[in-house]
Amino acid sequence: MRSRYGMDLTEGSIFKKMIIFCIPVILTSILQQLFNTADQIVAGRLIGDNALASVGSTSTLYNLLINFFIGLSTGTTVTCAKHKGAGNDRKVTNSVSTGISLALISGAIIFTVGQAFCRQLLVATAVPSYLENFAALYMRVIFIGTPFQLLYNFSAGILRASGDTKRPLYILTAAGMVNVALNLILVLILPESMGDKRVIGVAIGTVASHLFSSVTVLSILIRSSDCFRLELKKLKIHKEHLFEILKVGMPAGISSVAFSMANVVIQSNVNMYASREALNYGIRYSSYQGINAAAGGALSSAKEPFKAGVVVSGIHAANNIDSYLSLMIAGWAVGVVSFTGQNYGAKKYGRIDKTVICAMTLAVIALSIPAIPLLIDSKLFLSIFTETESAIRFGSMKVSLLAWAYALYIPLDMLGAALRGVEHSTVPLALNLIFVFGARLIWVFFFYPLDPTLTMLYVAYPLSWGLSSVAHFIAYLTVRRKLRKNLPEEAVQNS
Repeated sequence: MRSRYGMDLTEGSIFKKMIIFCIPVILTSILQQLFNTADQIVAGRLIGDNALASVGSTSTLYNLLINFFIGLSTGTTVTCAKHKGAGNDRKVTNSVSTGISLALISGAIIFTVGQAFCRQLLVATAVPSYLENFAALYMRVIFIGTPFQLLYNFSAGILRASGDTKRPLYILTAAGMVNVALNLILVLILPESMGDKRVIGVAIGTVASHLFSSVTVLSILIRSSDCFRLELKKLKIHKEHLFEILKVGMPAGISSVAFSMANVVIQSNVNMYASREALNYGIRYSSYQGINAAAGGALSSAKEPFKAGVVVSGIHAANNIDSYLSLMIAGWAVGVVSFTGQNYGAKKYGRIDKTVICAMTLAVIALSIPAIPLLIDSKLFLSIFTETESAIRFGSMKVSLLAWAYALYIPLDMLGAALRGVEHSTVPLALNLIFVFGARLIWVFFFYPLDPTLTMLYVAYPLSWGLSSVAHFIAYLTVRRKLRKNLPEEAVQNS
């Protein structure tokens, strides 16, 4: 694995290695997001707007439940990378065993919670009642695949700690094909009499793809011949390495949950906005129909009643596009975690500074690739998910704002990743709780009611990103200074 796929991140050109390392990560993340995109396209195009809204209604909620455990996988990556950089093969092997054991436990927990409380969670997030049954059906099936998804994320994180980002890409490419093929086949063969219940076919395709990717990446670790090998007979949790993983992973997971909770609050307000608009339109529509009847049908060209599902489906189509914008940034942050982890273990702190600067530059370039076309014509891309004009109009409100605002997100993501890589994961957690979660709640509850429009609601995103980025920059400089003080003078000069 080391000779063909692994990479020493403590030596050589950072710019060149960052590109080689991160491009497969970005492509892998895009393919992973395509699982959800494929679900929504098939649901919206082949079933209808209500099916699209049902699938989309679960995404923010699902992320809330699973992101904590995906954060734990970041702890596994940092721990393995640190010990690899320090040249301690035994500790790498024990960290691999601990990480996979933790993935199995995490998968069992999230499966149990999801099955037991999915309907209550949908109610708590104000999902419209007429979507609730279909959304619950979709979620129950999706949670069957959650253990496999977590196994893949932990295992892929271990490969990335070794410098291997190519094979996770290959695996997700094949899994994506499985997902799309099964989505289409199952939805098409299910009888149309099932109506929106055909979303179960979409969910089964996603579960199958998670199963395929987890089995494949685990087989790679099992067949490995170096310190990253997974021995199933010796699979256990090593207390020392568990604490190392939790030290980084728990704050990272809680930080992800804070982001998700803030997004759930915003999504709940979107759902309530949709219901309120549908009610107001319904009153106007009824009055119009009364006038039309009195006029003998002369106004028969009146449009169909406005439905809350139109708003929800349009916003969730925008959320899907929004996910791709974030992935153009997140892939470089994954690289920062692995680069800083290895160099932190090797005590080469100067390379960490260069890594952060390089990653920010590349993230700006990568973000501009999708952002510019979206700013020119967001409605063209939204039409991939739905043909309903009003749904596209509501979706474009979010896309047009966030396409440029994501530039404010880059510093907080890169600097937060660097802080996690040097085992200061509680710092970005504290900053995100204050400047992302806290700031968004204050905005939603105190400022949004002054002008309850979707645009006013979405201002919470760039506002929180900007504040958190400034705070992360100050924190990074402080931690950087602290690390250098603990090195001998010669080491500081060499770093």
